[in-house]
Amino acid sequence: MVRLDRVEESKCCRVCRIEADGAFICKLLPMGISIGNRVEMVYNRRFVPILLGVGDSLIAIDRRKARTIFVEEEGNVR
Repeated sequence: MVRLDRVEESKCCRVCRIEADGAFICKLLPMGISIGNRVEMVYNRRFVPILLGVGDSLIAIDRRKARTIFVEEEGNVR
């Protein structure tokens, strides 16, 4: 298991754990980011928010908040 901010670009992963306060978790749920869901790392560069592909959507998440989300990598995007 790794923190979401450590996942390389073009990798798919599944959310395993979220160690954040309830307010942030409530913001993630409508975006499709919850335990068991699959996300794709689209853009992950230092000093800027990360960009995730979730279903048909692109979602930007603050790098500090991404450190509270733990995932298991599943491989490269096809």
